[in-house]
Amino acid sequence: MGWNAYLSSDRPEADIRAGPAKELRRYERYAVLPAVEDPRSPEQVFARLEDIAIELGRQLPKISLRGERHGWVGFVLEDERVKVSTSGGITVPLDEFIDALGTIMKV
Repeated sequence: MGWNAYLSSDRPEADIRAGPAKELRRYERYAVLPAVEDPRSPEQVFARLEDIAIELGRQLPKISLRGERHGWVGFVLEDERVKVSTSGGITVPLDEFIDALGTIMKV
């Protein structure tokens, strides 16, 4: 399973229709959504999200940061750190976040 980063606003369908971010910019909010055949299709993305939610017993996908697994939905890049959208929020150095991307897991 793969993931895509989308610019995130209060209009998720429009965000998805705009497609995954081609580049990441500082101080922009990104949502992390599952990769699907047509990444600009809200129907496909939402259907895959529902499948994942069922698979996970309604828990969020996890990422490992600082030795712990965190449910997460997105992030904001800052100058040299990243604010990760978890239940409690966590900020980590950019290099630590990049390393953690390989640990995205379902449970």
